[in-house]
Amino acid sequence: MPLKALSLNTVSTPLLALTAFCALWPTASAADAPKPSVSAPALAALHSGQNLCYSASIHVNGNSDAVLIRQAETRLASAISALNLKATQYDASPTCDRELIFFFDVDIDGAPTIYQDALSVFSYVATDGKLTLPQAQIWRDGHYGGNTKVLSAAEYTKTMSDDLEALLTELKTDDASLK
Repeated sequence: MPLKALSLNTVSTPLLALTAFCALWPTASAADAPKPSVSAPALAALHSGQNLCYSASIHVNGNSDAVLIRQAETRLASAISALNLKATQYDASPTCDRELIFFFDVDIDGAPTIYQDALSVFSYVATDGKLTLPQAQIWRDGHYGGNTKVLSAAEYTKTMSDDLEALLTELKTDDASLK
């Protein structure tokens, strides 16, 4: 028995319905794009040509965690490079005029687990023309939270990593708003 050929009319009706459905489906717009924070203009200081440094300060139960610090500093260096900026790790630089610092503190000594983190930009010897400060925090974003149970090392490391990613995305959004 020969196969019946499909006519153009039998194919076009469902195809037209699918095309109309796709045309009406909502898509991302400029209104959906991330919005810069109110402190975004302060990031212009990063593009001033002065020495930029980066560092991480990570503490678990009050003790510094060198492995997590190295991981965070690697991500900071990558993010800075993606912004077309040059920076040096804080301890390796003879001077720093600006510093991008990631802080993470977690207390896992019994439940509940409490944590806080922040990504900050500091300017050293900041002035507005009238007042000069030896140190000023010019940009900051962060999180804090907790859990009713004691988090494992894998769980608080994931929390730190996810929060750092969100903070670096905010930094990128704010920096892009300057252009």
